[in-house]
Amino acid sequence: MLLTGVAGVALAAQITLVAGFLYFSTNLFVPDRLCHGTVAPDEAAGALGGGPLGRVTARETSAASCVVTYASWVPGSEERRLRVAVTGERAGFPFTRGDWQVSGARHFYAEAAAPGVFDASGGWTLPSPACARKASGGGPLPVVEVAVTRGAGDAGGMARLLMAATQRCAGGGLDGRTSASGRYFVPWPARSPDPSRVCGIPGLTLGPLTGPHGERVREQTVGSLSEGLNCDLSYEGGTGRVVVARIAVVNEPALTALLDDRDFPRAVCDDRPTVFAYDVPRPAPGAPAGPKALSGRSLAKALTGAARSGPHCT
Repeated sequence: MLLTGVAGVALAAQITLVAGFLYFSTNLFVPDRLCHGTVAPDEAAGALGGGPLGRVTARETSAASCVVTYASWVPGSEERRLRVAVTGERAGFPFTRGDWQVSGARHFYAEAAAPGVFDASGGWTLPSPACARKASGGGPLPVVEVAVTRGAGDAGGMARLLMAATQRCAGGGLDGRTSASGRYFVPWPARSPDPSRVCGIPGLTLGPLTGPHGERVREQTVGSLSEGLNCDLSYEGGTGRVVVARIAVVNEPALTALLDDRDFPRAVCDDRPTVFAYDVPRPAPGAPAGPKALSGRSLAKALTGAARSGPHCT
């Protein structure tokens, strides 16, 4: 009887340990696809910077969005959350005047199933029109958007989640793994501009670049001239980083199509139609104005000259 009792206690302990392991360190009881079938649990955990010792759950908040939660069982860890949504954006997205959703400070995905911009806090991609029927908001442009709403994320994991969700949203299927054929670029550290090639664009000169009180303007770029480039010109102000201009060399067909009705300088570079886009954000109320050299008119003139004289451009 004693041996039987000991064996029973041991078996119960083993069952408890196994049950605890399955609960805390796997997603055995979680569907293999979340968020209306667009996200896998391991992709969500990766986007939130989580490892295998945690659980992923999801709550669908509408027909086009959901909230994913990652809870680690490591002592002291905080719960992390992200929101995944398919939205119908305005026609100007991502180059809306004064509110660009591209930046030299964020990662850039080029030549994939859909181009996109992202970092550890979230991002977006442009899926195929087949995804439009699943979008909310009524805008003409379907966009898959992800945003971390609690805790911290991981940029590499965010890229994998975005690409996979985009392909599934567009009809890539719910079985097996998806693949992304493009490349993503990590932003360069901010640096002083080269006066003869601001933002790394040959022939782009803008004159003296200082903030309203003499602050040094720096540039931060991501991408390349051949595969698309985004650049921020900014200075450190009293409230943090102040962006005084954004410049983009756009040659991805899915993105250039969104600029057909915008009056930006254009050229054919390396046999690819290329748009030299720019934006000068309006200062916040009460904030000092940026450099006078960075008006929309002066940027247009400078970029037109660079587009005409740039190497491999006609």
